[in-house]
Amino acid sequence: MEQQLKLKVVINYNALIKKGETLEIEFKSDKRPLSDKDIYECVIGLANTKGGYLFIGVEDNGKITGLNKVRDQSWQTKIKAAIRNNIMPPLDVKCEYIEEGNYFVIQVPSPQKILYYSTKGVYYHRVMKIEGPETVPMLPNEQLSRLSNLGRIDISQEELSEAAFDDFDPVEFARLKNLISQISSNNPLLNLSNEELAKALGFVKTNNKGVLIPTLTGMLIVGKESSINKFIPTHEVAFQVIDENLNPKTNKFFKKSIIATIEEIYSLFEAYNKEKEINLELQRISIPDYSPFAFREALLNALIHRDYSINQSIYIRFESDHLKIISPGGFIEGITLDNFITHEPKPRNRQLAEVCQRIGLVERVGRGIDKIFIEQLRLGRCAPDYSSTDNNTVRVMLPGGESNLNFVKFVVQNKITNLYELLILSTLQEHKKIDLKTSAKLIQENQQSAKKRLSNLISKNFIKNKGKDYTLSSWVYRELNILDEYIRLSGFDGIQQETMIMQYIEEKGSITRAEVETLCNIPSKTASRRIDKLIENGKVKVVGRNRSTKYINKIKNDQQNG
Repeated sequence: MEQQLKLKVVINYNALIKKGETLEIEFKSDKRPLSDKDIYECVIGLANTKGGYLFIGVEDNGKITGLNKVRDQSWQTKIKAAIRNNIMPPLDVKCEYIEEGNYFVIQVPSPQKILYYSTKGVYYHRVMKIEGPETVPMLPNEQLSRLSNLGRIDISQEELSEAAFDDFDPVEFARLKNLISQISSNNPLLNLSNEELAKALGFVKTNNKGVLIPTLTGMLIVGKESSINKFIPTHEVAFQVIDENLNPKTNKFFKKSIIATIEEIYSLFEAYNKEKEINLELQRISIPDYSPFAFREALLNALIHRDYSINQSIYIRFESDHLKIISPGGFIEGITLDNFITHEPKPRNRQLAEVCQRIGLVERVGRGIDKIFIEQLRLGRCAPDYSSTDNNTVRVMLPGGESNLNFVKFVVQNKITNLYELLILSTLQEHKKIDLKTSAKLIQENQQSAKKRLSNLISKNFIKNKGKDYTLSSWVYRELNILDEYIRLSGFDGIQQETMIMQYIEEKGSITRAEVETLCNIPSKTASRRIDKLIENGKVKVVGRNRSTKYINKIKNDQQNG
């Protein structure tokens, strides 16, 4: 009979205590006996945030002072029942007494797509304040926000009970139909009346009296500006241009329908988005400071996926060397900085997202981030930076500055459109080498998938494998016009160095001794020996004297001079 071994996970509580209080770790002193009410309120707060640990008998500063002497074995048994009887819906927690230190730990499970509350109807959560994390009651809008993050409710399909169909704007219906016709002039939606269109797209719901009541999605798409301001006061987009001295040059705010807002902001974006052109064989390629496609997708993501229960604006900030878009509401539950590129779509405002796809504002729900990354990378700039995103706000920064034009030419000529290939190649161009573990983290896939992608790049001769590391191939370095870096990194032997010196002369026309030293990362005497051997073998020829001495391809020069 096969035995099944159950492994018990041993948690190092002392190590957790040393971390200090966080949203997932709370300390409570028991010098004065802590009430059951204080305990289950803290448990509710943890359960409604990220789960975690409540330490009883530990001070706010992390000092272990132990349980009060009135605590006996019966209290330890009763407290778990008290937690279960005073929290709705009932919540199972793990309790453990730590004899060494005389403190008590309550382990609270991670959130389960529901909100917990006390039997008195009060919800709690953990928040970060200036003085540190704290458990506080949840306001109604915070409850909505949390349920939205958990995917339990869709705020965008909620009725605005005080609004009426007259709060919709005929001008916005016309704007909507114009957008639809640009995508498809045969779309059946174009033949509908405004009321029929509103019903078809879920802009309204019918109450028990047969009256049409606008939804949040309907108001955002076709609402009058005054009505949007009245019924959705959280909807606002700020467009700011900050100069090099951090002074605002432009500071405009928009509270119009989503389509009108996009049109006006995009016009402002185009006015400030400078571009240059480069020649590539027989075509001219435009290189803007910021990709219009990436900007549009980032703006749409902010408008469609923001948390409309939070009373904060979306901010778009043009600064000297980057562009930021800041959107209220963090990633939805399950999506993190470690998986947001590859995670399946989980729109917070599903109704709004689906309508935007149906009317042609977005191509596919949830794939906007792919386009933002691809467009940024193919323009020869660093990848978008989401690292400042937290639980309450999504922050994306698009790096600007000078574009790597050689990388742009390389991407266009080789028709590279795959996001993961672009990420790896762009990273290698900047950091020179990468290992399998780093590659997997970069593209947010497991190591097996990352290895397949790296192997595919090797098969295309874009990269090569040397030990545990991957680097760009010599051919790619040549295409990027940084062959000297490749030689320097490769640490070639004498024969290889001579070969690369000849390749350098082929690329540049000539080479000096100092350039040989830098190119091969070798001392002056070794550089002289390499050159002398090439002269002796009749491969290079000396041109000029003293400081102007250069070395050229003798065979090629002799052929040209006949």
